[in-house]
Formats: sequence, structure tokens, C-alpha cells
Amino acid sequence: MEELRSLIHHFLFDIDKALENLPGTTVVRQVVAGTALRYLDEMAAQPHVSEELRHDLAAAYERVGGFGAKVAPLK
Repeated sequence: MEELRSLIHHFLFDIDKALENLPGTTVVRQVVAGTALRYLDEMAAQPHVSEELRHDLAAAYERVGGFGAKVAPLK
């Protein structure tokens, strides 16, 4: 579970940060956000989610939600 948390954090914070000011990366950012959401939803549905994980999930969902303001939806 820790590896998955680390991977999601890397996608949402590190990779997106590297891409956010590069022109032409909208589709890549949408794919990153969509993939992250699938994993976040899976993690949130697990029984016995720790308080620390709930905090991490909330921060990650907030980050993905912020993408909507910056990235147009896929068509």
C-alpha cells in the first residue's frame, strides 16, 4: 500500500508539476489525473483506511480537482 501511495503522490505532484507549464501537455495531464483518480478511488474503498491515508487521499483528490481549472476535459 505504501508503494501505491508513493506512486500516486509522484504522479500527482512531481510529474504534474514538471508538465504544468509545458505547452502541449494537456492530454498527458488528463491521463495522469484519470489514472490517479482510479487508484485513489480504489484506495478509498479499502476497509480500515488509516487516518494518515485519509489525509493523503484528501490532498490527492484536492490536487486532481485543481486540474479541472487548468485542464480541459478529454473528448
